[in-house]
Amino acid sequence: MRIFLSWSGLESKKAAKVVKEWLTKVVFAGEKIDPFMSEKDIPYGADWLATLKTKLADADCAIICLTADNLKSPWLNFEGGAISIVKDKLAIPLLINIDRDKISGPYQHFQSVTLDIEGVEKLVLDLKQLGKFRSPHENHLPKLLPDFFDKLVSGIKAELKSVERDYDMSGFSIYPEQVTSIKRGKVFIGAPMASLPRSEYAEMRRNVLLVRDALKQHTSATEIYCPCERISSPGKFDDVKKAIYEDFKILKESEYYLFLYPQKSASSVLLEMGYAIALSKKTKIFTRRRSELPFMLKRADEAIRNLQVFPYRSVDQIVGKIEREGMSFLD
Repeated sequence: MRIFLSWSGLESKKAAKVVKEWLTKVVFAGEKIDPFMSEKDIPYGADWLATLKTKLADADCAIICLTADNLKSPWLNFEGGAISIVKDKLAIPLLINIDRDKISGPYQHFQSVTLDIEGVEKLVLDLKQLGKFRSPHENHLPKLLPDFFDKLVSGIKAELKSVERDYDMSGFSIYPEQVTSIKRGKVFIGAPMASLPRSEYAEMRRNVLLVRDALKQHTSATEIYCPCERISSPGKFDDVKKAIYEDFKILKESEYYLFLYPQKSASSVLLEMGYAIALSKKTKIFTRRRSELPFMLKRADEAIRNLQVFPYRSVDQIVGKIEREGMSFLD
């Protein structure tokens, strides 16, 4: 029997690992049972979404590790919904640190399992029936159940305690803290400007403004910001303190980021790229040579959903791409 273990968040992941080991080594040891967990079982470099879809399609049931923090997780809801709509496939919410009356949304309609001895017994019997397993035999289950229950619950409690000990779960903020909303359609255009010699600055500024004009004409951008727009030469940039305060505010409230990185450069634009990735912004990087991007950026677009990297030889190629794709360019 193939079981898809669905999780989201650190507590849920730790619990799912305990459940996986408990199923294979304690309750159904010796039976043909194959629990799948995405964090460990997806190979590095694999198309993770395709892998998840395949595993969901192949699974006989899903055990969804629900915690107080992940009820609204989009991926958890996607996985639970994907398997629950298939006939004869069970979706079993396992309530880790949340009471049944606290559940809202789609999981209200599923038969959930609580971490008490009755809930654990039901889980064992449901999986035994679904997998047509010979063990544990019904005559032996009353004797085995207390041990089953203790190993599962004590294992999960130990992992949750380790999370509480080792992690600060109170959340964190991203500078500037006072910016808490995103302006729909706002685009930030970044390029290595202040680091350029005066002889190259005018050409780069011209290229950035050509891209700005193309975005204005052909896309749904509601507002476009590029620091060089009002700065005619590199010597006229604001002082560092003012730039940090103003530019980071604009960076955080923008919906889209577009970066021109024509050559390897020790520029603040690298900081802006990292900030865009940290904020999960919809980000496009145009570079003449991918090999000149920082090491972690060279293949980052293969792993980061909102990031795209494009090669270009001249600004005309970028402008042409914007013109061809029009309203779809930003998304």
